[in-house]
Amino acid sequence: AALAHGRAEKGVPGAARTLTMTNSGTQAMSSLVFSLSGDFSRIGGTCGSTLAAGASCTLVIRFRPAGPGPRADTLGISSNAPGSPHSVPLSGTGLALNDLIVDYDAAYGLWAWRNNSAWSQLSTLSSDSLTRANLRNSGSDDLIADFGPRNGLWAWNTATPWAQINGLSPRSLIRADLDNNGIDELVTDFGPGYGLWVLRNNSVWAQLHTLPAQSMVRADLDGNGIDDVVVDFGAGRGLWVWSNNSTWSQLSPNPARSMLRADLDGSGRDDLVVDFGAGIGISVWTNNTAWVALTASTAQGILRADLDGNGQDDLVVDFGAGTGIKVWTNNASWVQLSAQPGFSMVRADLDANGQDDLVIDFGPATGLKVWSNNATWVNLAPPGALPQTGIAIKRMAPAAVDAQ
Repeated sequence: AALAHGRAEKGVPGAARTLTMTNSGTQAMSSLVFSLSGDFSRIGGTCGSTLAAGASCTLVIRFRPAGPGPRADTLGISSNAPGSPHSVPLSGTGLALNDLIVDYDAAYGLWAWRNNSAWSQLSTLSSDSLTRANLRNSGSDDLIADFGPRNGLWAWNTATPWAQINGLSPRSLIRADLDNNGIDELVTDFGPGYGLWVLRNNSVWAQLHTLPAQSMVRADLDGNGIDDVVVDFGAGRGLWVWSNNSTWSQLSPNPARSMLRADLDGSGRDDLVVDFGAGIGISVWTNNTAWVALTASTAQGILRADLDGNGQDDLVVDFGAGTGIKVWTNNASWVQLSAQPGFSMVRADLDANGQDDLVIDFGPATGLKVWSNNATWVNLAPPGALPQTGIAIKRMAPAAVDAQ
């Protein structure tokens, strides 16, 4: 037997897989020990140290690749059974976000900086929002773009350029694998009168909540391998979590200015980083147990990125004019990255070496710069067909649009 985990982004837990073990012998198995290392870990299941004759038990295994490309390991099983130890091959693919999608506004449309080498135009239209998702489980990302009320929601991939998903234009959208099958669901906020809806397994729309949201983010807060959805319902309602695709529970009565998921302590479990705005600042919901204050200051932008490539998320915070951009490094200390604030920022592994790069739009006068391999600032010039200076960027998104 073998257990394949499919794709997962480098440093981010993918969908969990369940392995069923059956004792087909006539004697009970005892002294059972399971060993795993590297990119695979056991996060649940019913197997213990014994297994009765004819009985079965389960192991839930999560894949969290430390780098891009094919990854492999072996689950070791030792016991008193004949032929012990036994082994089960494990496999998966680490995904590098080595493409950058840039929306150059209505004048120039959507462009992709692909494989850190060349620009290609994806659409002459500008978007109201962008995200990436694994809707087809094809080995490459789908790019999801909201082209506004006149055009609705569309998906692009290398096999099927631009197919409409919905005629409505959502206020916001995120991806999340709610049923843990390796295929992303698309969670959309269609606003007042519609509320939150989910495109399940790229086939059926289902309502998630009747209320609209201020913002949303996915995070596996309980570490069981199933994505949760954190929703900010605004003042008077605060933050709520749709846990394990089954239950709503309140996380905080306070609304958020912005929020994201990040594994700041390197535990393998998502933390939730929330900027609650002036008067509270930025706090972290750590290991699904407690709020920890990080700074009393509020930010104009926050982003997670493993800048030093050690497998632990760093937090990049743009504090705005006067302070600039700082990095909360390895959950231990603040490091100044830039005295100049940015207009927007995303993380991407442009050179596909397994270490996050930071892409920052410093505005029309300066343009795009890449903090590459935590060492050097590199200018990223616009496509040759566009003006090389003074061009405005509406938004950016990382992706892996070519099969990996």
